[in-house]
Order: sequence, then C-alpha cells, then structure tokens
Amino acid sequence: MKRIAFFALFLNPVLWGSFYTLAKQAVELTNPLMFSTSEVIATTPLALLILVIRRKHLTRQDFSRGVVLGALLYSVVILSIFALRYTTATNTAFFPALNGVLACAIAWLVLRQRISAASVLAGALSVLGAVCVFRSSGVSGGHAGGDLIALASAFMYTIYLFATKQLTADERADDWGLCAVELLTLSVLATAFTTAGHAWDPTVLGRPQFVSVALYVGLGTTFIPTAIGIFFQRYVSAVDVAFLYVLEPVWGALFAYLLLDESLSALGYLGGGLIIASSIVQTQFDLRARAATAS
Repeated sequence: MKRIAFFALFLNPVLWGSFYTLAKQAVELTNPLMFSTSEVIATTPLALLILVIRRKHLTRQDFSRGVVLGALLYSVVILSIFALRYTTATNTAFFPALNGVLACAIAWLVLRQRISAASVLAGALSVLGAVCVFRSSGVSGGHAGGDLIALASAFMYTIYLFATKQLTADERADDWGLCAVELLTLSVLATAFTTAGHAWDPTVLGRPQFVSVALYVGLGTTFIPTAIGIFFQRYVSAVDVAFLYVLEPVWGALFAYLLLDESLSALGYLGGGLIIASSIVQTQFDLRARAATAS
C-alpha cells in the first residue's frame, strides 16, 4: 500500500504543475475570486453525489474534519490564484518547493520531532534554490508582491499537509464522505467571498476557454488531488510528502515553458536544479531508512 500511496502522491505535483499555466490564462479573463469560485463549483455536483451515497456513514466528527480541511485548502487556492494574477506561472509554481523545509521547521519547532541530517541538507538545498529563483524573478517577468503571496500559499499548504495527516489518521473515518465535505466547504467559502466582494462576472461563463479551464482545474487539480491526499497520505509522513511535492515547480515550469513560453534565467535554472537535488537527497534517505528497518 505504501508503494501505491507514493505513486498516487507523486501524481499530485504533476497535476498541480499544469494548474499554474492553465489558471494563469483563465485568471487574466476575470478577477481571482470569480475564477476560484468557478473552479471549485465544478466539483460540487460530484461532491453532492458522494455525500448522498455516503450520508449514512458520515459522522459529525468526519463532517467537522472535512470543514477544517476545506477551509485550509481554500486559503491555499485563493492565495495561489491571486499570486498568478500578479506574478508569472513559473514563479508561482516555484514556491511550493519550500514545502519540504517548511514541513521540517514545523515538525521540529512545533511538534518537537527529530529531523534527520539528510532532511536538514535537503532543506538547505531547497532554500538555496529558492533564493536563486527569487533573485532571478524580475528578469523572468515576476513581481515581488505576487511572489510573496505565492510564498504565503506555500506556507498554508504545508499546514494543510499536517492537518490532513492528523485528521485522516483514524481508520474508522469515512474517507469519501470527508472528501465530499471538504470540497463542498471549498464551494461555500468561494461563493461567500465572491458575493461579499461583489466579484461575480457572469460574462466569462460564455467563453469556452474559461469554462474548459475551470472544469479541468476543478476536477483535475482540485478533486483528484484532494481525494488522493485523503486516501493515501496516512501511509506517508507529512515531511516525506512535502519533499515529494518539491517537484511541483519543475512540472509547473515545464508546462509554463511549453504553453506560455515562460523561461527562467541561468540563475533561475540553477535554483531549479538545487530544488531537484533536495528532493533526491530526501528520497534516497527515505529509501535507505526503510530498507534498514525491513532488514
């Protein structure tokens, strides 16, 4: 099951990598609140269907857990979309690379967990790579304000990872029902904020490009990754998942290059190489530790 979990969780950064490029194109057609609402509402019919089917299995505890995870995930979604509004897709995709070092910091400072030397090295490489890409931001068309919003999104997602690990640890929990509640919470919050901000823009619903992107983002980069996280993250530590997700900016940069013709400077590519190196260091340590435990 751990191997299946690792494969499923590896798929998430690929899907999220495609999110930045497609969402960047769509968010330029309307305001961030309208796009965030459109993408999460695309998951609502499926979430309602699941909730109806699993209504007899859903407990109050599962419901409250789903609401908490949905609220945390919404903060990640809206911050990411606002970041795309003010900086490049490549830069926005880059900052999740810091999830690993942020997870280590939280595990060490808050949870008082022991961090291996390999994780410290991987975190150092990740930070150094982040500095390189940040320094090259202006050259590649990025903006400091948008970059800071993207950094805030990465921080909130690290918190979401730990919360998912903690709240889905109970094997008696109804995973499907919890997933449905989380997605419905996203829709409710998105609708509420868009209404409060007077940001409804029905004109974009007549544009096929916007509608198709909203559907893909909602189902392919919100519903599927959320379900994967709920079903499989319990088998993998939050720190390991965070370092696995460190490849997200690589996929994001690749999609941005192919579809938006975005690129980084030499310093930016150096930073990307350091980010990949940090992921390799952590993965190799994890594999060796498991081999030693098995023997």
